[in-house]
Amino acid sequence: MKAVPSSKAAYAGQALTVSYLLYYAVPVIDPDADIDLKFKNCEVEEYPATARERRETLAGKTYQVRVLKQYHVVPELEGTLTLPVLTRQYSFRAPPSPEDFFGEPKIVSKTIRSGTVKVPVRPLPPAPDSLAFANMLGQFRFRPSYTVSRKSANLLTFRLKITGAGNLKKAKLLPAVMPAGVDVFNIAGEEKHVLTAQGLRAEYTYSYDVLANYQGTYVLPGIRVLSFDPKQEKYSAYRAPAYTWRVDKGPVAPAPEAAKPAVVQAAPRAWQAKTTLFQDEDKQLFFGSRTYYGCLLVAAGLLLAGVAQAERLKRRAANPRRYKARTAKSRALKALRRIALPRASPTDAHYKNLGEILLGYLCARFDLDEANFSLRDLPARLQARGVPAVLQHQTADFLRTLTKIRFSGGPPIGSARSVATDELIALITRLDACSHDEIPTTLVPVAR
Repeated sequence: MKAVPSSKAAYAGQALTVSYLLYYAVPVIDPDADIDLKFKNCEVEEYPATARERRETLAGKTYQVRVLKQYHVVPELEGTLTLPVLTRQYSFRAPPSPEDFFGEPKIVSKTIRSGTVKVPVRPLPPAPDSLAFANMLGQFRFRPSYTVSRKSANLLTFRLKITGAGNLKKAKLLPAVMPAGVDVFNIAGEEKHVLTAQGLRAEYTYSYDVLANYQGTYVLPGIRVLSFDPKQEKYSAYRAPAYTWRVDKGPVAPAPEAAKPAVVQAAPRAWQAKTTLFQDEDKQLFFGSRTYYGCLLVAAGLLLAGVAQAERLKRRAANPRRYKARTAKSRALKALRRIALPRASPTDAHYKNLGEILLGYLCARFDLDEANFSLRDLPARLQARGVPAVLQHQTADFLRTLTKIRFSGGPPIGSARSVATDELIALITRLDACSHDEIPTTLVPVAR
């Protein structure tokens, strides 16, 4: 078994045909396993399966040659391309052994491997500096065409059709440089290829539209294409013929302005730099422009934002206790909204969260020490911070009631949980305002 490339060396981007051939002199039984080979850093396309065979003589012995697999391979990187090794196990009939009484032929299995084949991949030679390489390798034919639109006399489409044997998958062309008053747009390229027994038959259609802005006669230069021929090992340049285009419809080109006489000025005595932001002849460059007023508007907005921020910081410094109270209430209400989401949670966890939220609020609002918090000393500490007696006892009773409900062992009741949440919100609101209204607590612990 051998791996046979169509060329002993190649250029990067040049197509190769790699065939895996089986040489045999006796009938063999093919294995059922499929052949799946991987080529590194290559574009690979597999040829259709074929049953063709031929006879070949090696070292004076005639073999039947079968094409197992055939690939169209395009190496992308320079260096050494190592072809993958194909391993197959074949069976064939051998003559019977002398000791075999019945004289039946033997079925012998043998593993065959293709040898290691390396193909040097060379870089392309330097392209001429005057023209960009179109990334096309092979032998090609070019057919240009210019088509004037029937609807608009000042619109023309250029199309270049490239056909031949080679690699056009990564072709890159640039439009010709047009004369003044002509614009190019809608640049497009479309590649098609068909894998044949002779190799890759490729086709590439390159097109763009040309628009004349004014009436007149224009000479459109032909596009230039630089390709590389691996067989001749040299670059070849193609240039499409120029096209004379007469446009008799559309706007008329404006007359060129008369050249102003040059003003000769005396040489300055020393080097001078123009530091003004105004142009000559009273033409404004920056002041009075839209950019100028936009910058003024942005600067005014930043100034007002700075004044507002300074005022807010001043009020916070004047009354830090009020700011601390607002922050504590806001955090407590956010925490209550989180645990009020429609999701299932145990009764003990819900009432534990309510107690932790109230405890966190009291410590943040009245500067209490959470580590040394005691429910017995809570009324005295709240009284020391100006909380009315009614709210002192309501807060302590609420915490005791939450503890009783947590350890009551009763089943979860949805209405009782919502009532406890609402009462905690009301209690935090009264504590924030230090109200003296007596609002009795209606929480009832669940019976054991």
